[in-house]
Amino acid sequence: MKFIRIALIFIGIAVFVQNSNAQRVTHYEGNGSLGEAYAWALGESRSLQDSDGFYVAYSFSRMMCEHCYSGTRYDSEWDRLPSVQEIVTGNRMDKAARTIQEAARRELDKHERADKIVRKEIAVLIEFDRNGRVPTDFDVTNMMSSFDFGNRSLLWLGSASDKESIELMASIYDSGATTDARKGAIWGVGMHDAPHLAIPFLSDVLTSRASDEFRKSAAYGLGNQEVDRSLRLLRSTVFGDRSGEVSKAAVYAMGNMDLSDATKALEEIVTAGDRLTVETRKAALYALGNRDERAALTTLKHVALGDHEVEIQKAATYAIGNIDLEGAVEALAEILDDAPKVEVQKAALYAISNNDQADAVKFLKSTAVSSESSELAKAAVYALSNAVDENDVSPLMDVLRESEFSEVRKAAVYSIGNHEGSAALEALKFVLENDTSTEVRKAAVHALGNMDSDEARRVLLSLITDAK
Repeated sequence: MKFIRIALIFIGIAVFVQNSNAQRVTHYEGNGSLGEAYAWALGESRSLQDSDGFYVAYSFSRMMCEHCYSGTRYDSEWDRLPSVQEIVTGNRMDKAARTIQEAARRELDKHERADKIVRKEIAVLIEFDRNGRVPTDFDVTNMMSSFDFGNRSLLWLGSASDKESIELMASIYDSGATTDARKGAIWGVGMHDAPHLAIPFLSDVLTSRASDEFRKSAAYGLGNQEVDRSLRLLRSTVFGDRSGEVSKAAVYAMGNMDLSDATKALEEIVTAGDRLTVETRKAALYALGNRDERAALTTLKHVALGDHEVEIQKAATYAIGNIDLEGAVEALAEILDDAPKVEVQKAALYAISNNDQADAVKFLKSTAVSSESSELAKAAVYALSNAVDENDVSPLMDVLRESEFSEVRKAAVYSIGNHEGSAALEALKFVLENDTSTEVRKAAVHALGNMDSDEARRVLLSLITDAK
């Protein structure tokens, strides 16, 4: 029988559900508040015989995109592990149907699509050890996500309001729970779609004398609150906090916000000069690079060409490589031409190789062949190798045929050697038969030696026998 066996045993206000692998789910059936239900669960846990501990769990709802998932998700175990929803209700999906469903989800995830915003249930999973005194871990995940409860019993409290849920999480943070559980509770507060309730708690933690680990979690939680008040708090943290690590966490949190003013705040940070540390400004640069906005591209190019710190110039350049907009390759080409430091120019080449725009490969090949600087030409070759498909060595072959510099051709040979397949093998044979440089041909021999194929070994053997 594929569905779990349900045994209803009414003892006071509890309903027990036992599944096929002996994991027990006990449902709270009272009408009390979440706090009262939680107290009931801790009392009920004393009668459990679980040597590994137990879970107390409940759910709250929030608006989010229909196919988004939040928190813990065991993707690699999807075929084996049931979802939280299945465990709680006792209604298991057939394994074959689950496999097909997950395969379809993965294929859809490869394509951009406009998701509807819907209300979804979020599970809060509070782990206790066998003593049951304080929480030892704390997870927040979608009800439809798989989760590994191990052999632990589950005490299910039902659905809670935002107010009750945040109050319980705040009490867990203030308790003697473990560090992991307290950090999880902070993150859980930030997951609520209720800024008026979540922000006061998160702000108190962020500005407290707590350790950086807790305050960083509070910063990330504020990044999930898409309102101006949260953005202002994060900005104040960046410019005024005593900890560089917390300041960086605030930057990353701002980068996750969809507010248009978040881009302006990040631009202010990257152009702050000596008012902020290099590491904090670099964090803001990377955050801007993930925003795919014209304003972000303009700011990053300005910083790459005009900042007085080479590390900042390089970070801005790498960030442009992450922007999926037309004009990104052109901006990097401008940096390649105008940046006064060769380190920044090389960063532009590697950034181009990470860009998916159609003209990236063409530009890198042209630079590898025509650059008057052998150092930049070699950097362009390595970037080109990173940009092309695994089995496509034709752009590198063009470099071999057209470059006048043996050092550049040698770099192309080593790059081709990193590409397995018949095309790479034929390219190396071409070098051995046609290149005029002994060093380049020797590099082709080394590249063949790194190939794990019988044909490569036959070519090497022929070099020995033919030489006789």
